[in-house]
Amino acid sequence: RHWLAWGKKDKALTLASGGESATPDNLAMKALAASTHEAAGNVEQAITKYAELSARFPDRVDWGMKRAELQVRAGNVPEAIQSLRKLITQRADEAAPYQMLAMLQVRQKQGNDALVTAGMLADRPKLKSTGLLLQGDVLAQLEQETKALKAYDEAGKAGDVETAALRKIELQART
Repeated sequence: RHWLAWGKKDKALTLASGGESATPDNLAMKALAASTHEAAGNVEQAITKYAELSARFPDRVDWGMKRAELQVRAGNVPEAIQSLRKLITQRADEAAPYQMLAMLQVRQKQGNDALVTAGMLADRPKLKSTGLLLQGDVLAQLEQETKALKAYDEAGKAGDVETAALRKIELQART
């Protein structure tokens, strides 16, 4: 990345690629190559690198999320949705993929799908309050304020009192 800051895109990519080739099993070098491609604007190559990383290290949810984020940036929204669904299947007790998927579904005018995604999260015992907050967020985005406030109330009852109260205040301030 140092070379990118100096406008030396080719040098940065060459060094990252060389390091990755020299140490193919080095996790840090693979991650550096992925982030260098991203920073250099080579989105498709970065997507490929993050796909390799997430396939090889499925416990690293952040790499799967980065892949989906880049797929959206590249205009491949259906692929991003599929990547997030796969990530949810692999790591069902991680909230972030559900959250990203639901908000992406809202952006794609798939409100009912977003509510299903939020409901799936709320059905996870350890993540019930997070799922209810997500339901409230989706409903707020869909301009269903009364239902959103109810979901926030339920999230508060499920244990996330402070966040639920803040979301209610924010929603009421907007309406």
